[in-house]
This record gives sequence, C-alpha cells and structure tokens, in this order.
Amino acid sequence: MINWLLTIFANGAGMLIAARFFAGIATGGICVTAPMYIGEIAETSIRGSLGAFFQLFLTVGILGTFVIGGWTHWRTLSIISAVLPPLLVAVFWWMPETPQYLLSKNRRRDAEKVLRWLRGPDADLTAELEDMQKDVDDAARQRAGMLSMLTNKASRMALVCGLGLMFFQQFSGINAVIFYTNNIFQSAGSNIPPAIATIIVGVVQTIATYISSLLVEKAGRRLLLLQSCIIMGLCLVILGTYFKLQASGASVASFGWLPLVCLVLFIISFSLGFGPIPWMMMAELFSVEFRGSASGITVVANWCLVFIVTLCFPLMKDAIGIYSCFWFFAAFMVICVFFVFFLKPETKGKTVSQIQAILGGKKI
Repeated sequence: MINWLLTIFANGAGMLIAARFFAGIATGGICVTAPMYIGEIAETSIRGSLGAFFQLFLTVGILGTFVIGGWTHWRTLSIISAVLPPLLVAVFWWMPETPQYLLSKNRRRDAEKVLRWLRGPDADLTAELEDMQKDVDDAARQRAGMLSMLTNKASRMALVCGLGLMFFQQFSGINAVIFYTNNIFQSAGSNIPPAIATIIVGVVQTIATYISSLLVEKAGRRLLLLQSCIIMGLCLVILGTYFKLQASGASVASFGWLPLVCLVLFIISFSLGFGPIPWMMMAELFSVEFRGSASGITVVANWCLVFIVTLCFPLMKDAIGIYSCFWFFAAFMVICVFFVFFLKPETKGKTVSQIQAILGGKKI
C-alpha cells in the first residue's frame, strides 16, 4: 500500500525509488509466506495443484498490468493497484493460522478446529493430525539454527534442491526471451504493436500455468521440470541459430515463423514447469523447523539472481550478440536436465516425513 501511495504522489525519482524499496520488501515477504501457508493448509493429494496457484495468480496480475497499463497513464494504474492491498488485508484478517503453527504453540484443540474447517465436517482427521503432530514434535527436538540445517543431510539436500530450482528458473533465459519478444514478433513479419505482443505472451503464460496446476498431481513435479528444461533448451538453441544466421546476412525470411513458434513453446514449457514448481517446492522440501529460514534464503537467492540476470543480459547482448546469449542459457538447461534427474526427488503424494526420509537417503 505504501508503495502505491508513494508512486501515485511521486514528484521525483527519490519517491519512486522509495516506492520500489517498499514494494521489494512486500514482494519478498509474500514470496516466502504465501507458498508456506498454502503448503501447510493443503491436503497432500492437492498440495501441488494449490501450490501452483501462487504462480498462476502472479501471472494473472502481470497480465492485468499489461492490459490496464497499455492504455492508461501509469498513475491511473497505480491508483487501481492501490485498491488491492486493503482488500487482501480485509479478507485475510479472517483466515486461520495453519494447523502446524497452532500445534507448534501447543494449541492442539485450535489446530483440530482449523483442520476441521479446512477439510469439512465429515473428514477423518486422526491420521493427518497425528502426522502433523509428529512433524512438529520432531521439529521441537531439533535446533533450528543455520549450522543444524547444514549438518542435517535431509535439510542440506532440501536447500540444495530449492536453491538449484531457483537458479535454473532464472538461468532458463526467461528474461532474455521476454526482453526480445518484440524482435521475435518482427522476425515473423508481424506488425503487432509491442503492447499487444506483451499481452499475447501474458495470456499464453497464464493459460499454461493453469494447465500446470491441473497436471502437477498427475504427471508429477519431476516430469514437468524435465520437459520444461528440455523444451526450453531446444527452443533457445533454435532461437540462437536463427538470429546468428540473420546477423551473418543469410536469408531467413522463409523461416520467419520459426522464432515465433519457439517463443510460444518456450513460454508454455516454462509455465508448465519452472514457472510454478520452484515456488511450490519450498513448502514441500523443507521440514517444519527449517521451513521459515530455508524459504527465506531461497527467496533471497531467487531475487538476487533476478537482479544479476536483468543487469547482465543487456551487457551480454551488446558484447556477444543475442544469439550467443540464447546459447548461453541453453547450456544451463542441459545441466538442468541432470540436476533434476539425479538430485530432485519426486514429492507427489508424499507427506513431509516421507519427503524428509527420501532427502535423507532412505527409500520409500
């Protein structure tokens, strides 16, 4: 809310910078707490689908900004956006704490009441409540410091997986492809205005992310991640080759449709896998005692990587050409295939205890 008020009444660069500062604090907090909250209230069977909704509504918000911002003044967009934070506070004020949090505070009766409200009056809560109590009791016996997290094999592997997913999400080249969207549309012989081109990309991303929420509990996390890095890698290689040929003076007019197809496939594959899944995995990988601190580390790493990629991409493009940038990110997608295949466990349909056992080297 402070961000939007500063933006609305900004009379210079200082106020806009301050607004972005407060926006960054709020965004970082939401990125940590929202996936955790969703993961702790969701049933195991639908945890992935609900977890994907974080990225889904993120893309819906971005799409809405593209649509409204394309035809209104930026102050008008800020005024419209300022309406949403008070609504969030008004609605979320009545939302309950998670059962796991209540159990950690020795409020078992309240935890059971919340779980009953979440699961319905006829649900059998005995097994689920006991599993939650066991996780909380195990967490209470652990020291939740950084050293304990790094010396515990399961927590260490969870942190490696979480950080790795965030790393490959940003080094998938998504920002490079989005940045070059207008050039790709022009290469296809399209006269679509830049504002419309970004809206088209936003629509594709939103639809594909919704499809991901439907598939994640059927196909599993690993399969969606693997298809994501393989298809994105192939698209990046093709895009790099196309723009290399174009830069060398070769005639590519007859293949003008190719980069547009690659763009659409890239956005779809990213939105099915590496868009939503790294965020939902934060609530699945980390045990109760380390979830808050580990999620915080993962989110900070993600936004640091966003900053690095956004800062360096224009410099790289000027230094080595856009085609080399695409090949650069494609190389990371090759590495990503091995990372997902050998290090990333499948968490579909598994409880927190089972996931921790797998990360600790046990077979389930």
